[in-house]
Amino acid sequence: MTDPTDPTDPTDPTEGADDGEAIPWLDPDRPHEDDRDAAQVAEILELAVRGDAASASILDLGCGGGRLLAPLVAAGHAVVGLDRDPDALARAAAVLADLGGDAVSRAELVHADFDDEAAWPDGPFDLVLLVGNTLLTIVDPLAAVALLERIRRRLAPGGRVVLDDVAADFWPEVAEGRWTSGISEDGAMQLAWEPDDAVFALRTGDEVDPAREVPGPGDRRFRLWTRGLVRLAGRTAGFDEPGPGLGGPASTVIVFAARG
Repeated sequence: MTDPTDPTDPTDPTEGADDGEAIPWLDPDRPHEDDRDAAQVAEILELAVRGDAASASILDLGCGGGRLLAPLVAAGHAVVGLDRDPDALARAAAVLADLGGDAVSRAELVHADFDDEAAWPDGPFDLVLLVGNTLLTIVDPLAAVALLERIRRRLAPGGRVVLDDVAADFWPEVAEGRWTSGISEDGAMQLAWEPDDAVFALRTGDEVDPAREVPGPGDRRFRLWTRGLVRLAGRTAGFDEPGPGLGGPASTVIVFAARG
């Protein structure tokens, strides 16, 4: 992970993020560093294989430019990619076209927000993906429960939902004294935490305001989820206890299966 308050960090998220632009760990096409990205793609490709089935039906929520959609389609799976960003969907379409063959016929791209259940395809799906650090953008735990309930209704029997293991990714950084409140030494970025919750605002460029030490109106908030809160949200939404992905201690994801 990157240190968001260290201007000397070579992967500092403020680089290229002047004037409030997106930061790399929310980049829809590259939310992780290269080695972790490759590990996650490999892990999800393995999770998509179900018994003797030749292919799986998959819903990729927040598919971006096809980071996961393209390799899954190339592996023979049928994938619906849903994203609210039309530019990201255009990139995904171009990637699919480059795959050639019948790849385009195995993919569907949907322009919608994942909060708009009416825009979701009916399914059912063997696998639903909620990765790319998307969970960080869901601040209200009740909204996360509602989203997981929507996902559960779209799952086939035995289906699963896959989430980034954001707790394992980010909390060690906090424990090491990184991700602290304040303004970076170069003044390019400001991190402001809620005083009573694991919710923070990240300001860049002209958004930086030393007079505002806590999140306020106009700030985009993020939640730094704990493993316990993710577990509680999943159980409340009707899923079994979460399990790790297939990478053991180095797994990049956690996996929920619908209860009973």
